[in-house]
Amino acid sequence: MYQRYIKDYLRCVQSVDDNIGRVLKYLDDTGLAENTVVIYSSDQGWYLGEHGWYDKRWMYEESLKMPLVVRWPGVTTPGRTDASHLVSGIDVAPTLLEAVGLPALPGSDGSSLVPLLKGEPQPDRQFVFTCINRTAGRREYPMRCVQDARYGYLFNGWADGKTVFRNESQNGLTMKAMRKAADSNPIIAARVKHFLYRTPEEFYDYQTDPDARTNLIDDPRYQTQIAQFRERLKTHLEETNDPQRLPFVRLLARHKQP
Repeated sequence: MYQRYIKDYLRCVQSVDDNIGRVLKYLDDTGLAENTVVIYSSDQGWYLGEHGWYDKRWMYEESLKMPLVVRWPGVTTPGRTDASHLVSGIDVAPTLLEAVGLPALPGSDGSSLVPLLKGEPQPDRQFVFTCINRTAGRREYPMRCVQDARYGYLFNGWADGKTVFRNESQNGLTMKAMRKAADSNPIIAARVKHFLYRTPEEFYDYQTDPDARTNLIDDPRYQTQIAQFRERLKTHLEETNDPQRLPFVRLLARHKQP
């Protein structure tokens, strides 16, 4: 099964490369290349056995990290990589508006990346927030996440120890194989259980645990950082009038009880 996935994945990658090449060639052939901003991004790709094999509707690195490549002749420097600022997909629209000289949309989320594209530093890019509310099947599984370059804090508003996560991905080959392996492998069994039920809070140190295998939410060594991330998420939920702000506040209140 794994080899089949790898082959199919490589075919998709080749197709993407071929079609991007066609677009860039068209811009060159028509003389439009020097007056066109090209932005390449993607979805989360395929899961090939890593932590995010569960589903792309999670808040792990495999679900959140996506490519973002920009070519803007006369503005961007070919080959330059920015690894010191965190950006989000919601930043693309305000970036394009500023690029063509239009004002930002009133009340919209995100902020323009034009300063970064010019090679300039930009404040307030140390954190990024992500959210999921429901599956394609319209089942409600609200989740929120805040992360910086090292840590990730996840709030799973639906996880109560009883509710089971259900999605169309569970009908695929991967989940069936994992369930079968779980019968004889307690480590895989724990992963399957985590997929189905989750836990209200998760905290990961991506520097020491890049695959987010170990939930540090109860680790005494990280309680200072966890408290800071909880407060940061609380502020964000309040500022955006997020429907999950009240469930999250109730969660925080339980932590403060003696």
